[in-house]
Amino acid sequence: MQPRQAGEREFVLELERWIASAGEALADLFPHHSGGVARQYLLKSAEDAGALFNLARTDGTNGATLTGFRNGYYPLRGLVDESFVARARAAWPSGRWYHIVDLTRCFPEDLKSIGSGNTAEELEADLAALLTEHRGRWAGFGEHPFDSEDWLDRHGVEAIETKVAPPPPESQQAEG
Repeated sequence: MQPRQAGEREFVLELERWIASAGEALADLFPHHSGGVARQYLLKSAEDAGALFNLARTDGTNGATLTGFRNGYYPLRGLVDESFVARARAAWPSGRWYHIVDLTRCFPEDLKSIGSGNTAEELEADLAALLTEHRGRWAGFGEHPFDSEDWLDRHGVEAIETKVAPPPPESQQAEG
């Protein structure tokens, strides 16, 4: 399954609806330029959806792709303590990529990864660091939506995607 394709306005409206119903949505911004690195954002308000779209338009000088996720991302959540670490260890599907994110960072800050890997050794090192460096902070654990082709299918996640056109050249902006 692939994200549902949408026009720019439909994309923003859908994110606004998801945020209104669930209190948040996850968005991935991938700028179309050499060396472009995707960034994820946790959106908490309807205003965030529009602001993210504006960021994509200005940040993606060659255009950008925005993907929004309604649910299913980083499903294990809680304050970092021994219980959270034990639940993360039990939830990890051995051999699959996992990510640990700091859920206190919301748009306009990008979602901060505080651990990732796909081996038991990496997981144990990240969980130990989590307890020493992030104890008491709100964190999420799970697979990154783009780490595997079948993530949407396996998690039954609703996703939407749009292409954001690059801003017009400055000469056209001056004329308009």
